[in-house]
Amino acid sequence: MRFLSLLSPCPPGNPPARNRSLFLIFVLLLQLTVSLPLASQSRDRVKATTKPTTPSPGPPKTNESERVEIEFWQSIRESSDPADFEAYLHKYPRGKFAILAKNGLARLRPPGNSEPQPPDPASAPPPPLYRGKSGSGGTLAKSSSSVAVLPKQAPGKVTAASGVPEASEDVLQIKPSGNPIVGEIKIAHLHDMTGVLNAFGNQSYSGFMFGLYYATDGTMQVNGKRLTVIEKDTQGLPEVGRSQLEIAFQVDHADLAVGPTNSWVALAMLPVAQEQKKLLLIEAGVADAITGESWNRYIFRTDCNTSQEAISNALALDQPGVSIGALSQDYALGREYLKVFKGALKRARVVHEEYLPVTTTDVTAGAQRIIEALKGRPGRKVMVINWAGMGNPQRLYALNPQSYGVEISTGGSLLPILSTYKDWPGIEGSTSYHSEIAKNKINDWLVSEYSRRFRRVPSFYDAAGMSSGLALVEALKRTGGSADTETLISTMEGMGFDSPKGRMVFRKEDHQALQPMFHFKTKLVSGGGDTTLELIREIPSEEMSIPIKNRH
Repeated sequence: MRFLSLLSPCPPGNPPARNRSLFLIFVLLLQLTVSLPLASQSRDRVKATTKPTTPSPGPPKTNESERVEIEFWQSIRESSDPADFEAYLHKYPRGKFAILAKNGLARLRPPGNSEPQPPDPASAPPPPLYRGKSGSGGTLAKSSSSVAVLPKQAPGKVTAASGVPEASEDVLQIKPSGNPIVGEIKIAHLHDMTGVLNAFGNQSYSGFMFGLYYATDGTMQVNGKRLTVIEKDTQGLPEVGRSQLEIAFQVDHADLAVGPTNSWVALAMLPVAQEQKKLLLIEAGVADAITGESWNRYIFRTDCNTSQEAISNALALDQPGVSIGALSQDYALGREYLKVFKGALKRARVVHEEYLPVTTTDVTAGAQRIIEALKGRPGRKVMVINWAGMGNPQRLYALNPQSYGVEISTGGSLLPILSTYKDWPGIEGSTSYHSEIAKNKINDWLVSEYSRRFRRVPSFYDAAGMSSGLALVEALKRTGGSADTETLISTMEGMGFDSPKGRMVFRKEDHQALQPMFHFKTKLVSGGGDTTLELIREIPSEEMSIPIKNRH
């Protein structure tokens, strides 16, 4: 649950918060209306047609698959890497641009100049953990130095990738293991390198590399096998994410994949893992459907799910005599969140619910109705807000709910948003991670490294990425370095591992990582300029009855 731009306008260059159950819903819905035909619109068109008509002549319409192919071609047509054209021809062997792709491939790789064979892994020096290209081919950007390249970052923010960075803080120096290289494990990391969520995508990628680095003691090897990461850009679009995962498995021959940056793309990628019989580890995306009705046995998730967020927020408020008014967006996930939230309450009671359209920019009317329903009631009164997107904080603040004894409750948020909570001290809720309230040695190391390198503390996405890297290496250590899919699945079911969030365990039934959540209250930092989260208590996973939703 997130209380985002409803409380504050989005700071320039920083999207408001991570994609949880309703992350950046306004912007992403606009994207989806462009990238995916709406089923309801299709049904309406069918109903409106009462009898067949003869289509008038005209230029053929471009359908979704054609649009994706055109975007694919446009992204590689000026490429100097033959692998990009090979990727296109593999995906579209009879495509619109197949002849041009073959010509480009012939130009870059003339007859008799076959691609050089890779050296014997046993004799090769330890390589860097490569950053892949942002183009659709996702080929490796090779370097001669043994470093892992991070996305270029500035203090307090993460920008788009820009190749090998100028500053030494943006690389991880790989340490020699002292053991011969006996093989390679290819990992595809898919995230938003471009698009509205690219800052968060780059954070998850950095965190993932920190996880691999920490878990391998800096060698980027497991049992003599080097870890090679192939980075791919999902652009925040479901169809692009699906296509990139297909290419990763079929063209790049990745052993497994990690990502993406949001639930919409993740849901589109799930069938590919099943079709290719390859493991996909979801690191950022909380929709219950990922490990629920859309799940298949090749899917694991280190991120928490919507039910964990809803239940933990309910537990944070579940005291006798507490009356709750709830404000949420009116669509399936918004209603599902509050359904789970209400089901977890044992002592507190929801006395009023407001569901507003997802495009609502002024929540004053809904919030006012909640205040009217709560004021005058005995005991503690709380307005729970499950919202993301557009909103007017000044108008909500002008309602002065405090004067009626009404508190505000919501989930945790990113650092740029926390600084705007200074007008709302005492906001209470739960979160899956915050750098100052997670107490363990892995988080201490992560915070120290980020503070030293980037002069900022890690965010949700950094921690999510690191958690997936730690889980993956733990699994590979237990398999003796085998990336065989069936071996990994049997190993990871029920497997526990440590993360910057705390101890996690993959539940055998749905492969969801059960993890602690943190009950917090916002407080002003000394001086009154910023806001941080004060830990009230850690909610252990055993205290949350997270439903299993993949049973049909």
